[in-house]
Amino acid sequence: MNTRTVSVAIASVMLLAGCVTTHTTPSAPTVAAAPPPPPPPTRVYFYPLQGQGPPQQDRDRYDCFNWAGAQTAFDPSRQTLPRQ
Repeated sequence: MNTRTVSVAIASVMLLAGCVTTHTTPSAPTVAAAPPPPPPPTRVYFYPLQGQGPPQQDRDRYDCFNWAGAQTAFDPSRQTLPRQ
């Protein structure tokens, strides 16, 4: 082998050695973000205007709930998350 071939071979090895990393740093584990909390339940409030007692208030609440659900197709007792 001539000196030129040896010099080119050594230069090539040195260039390639510079591209190789022998020390690798372990990557940090990926942590997934927590999903957002569910929306709070929908609460319906009403106030008796004519002094209705608790049994009549329960009946009125039930009737109001059914009427509103039929009118809006929204059931506040069923929590649904918005689709993304």
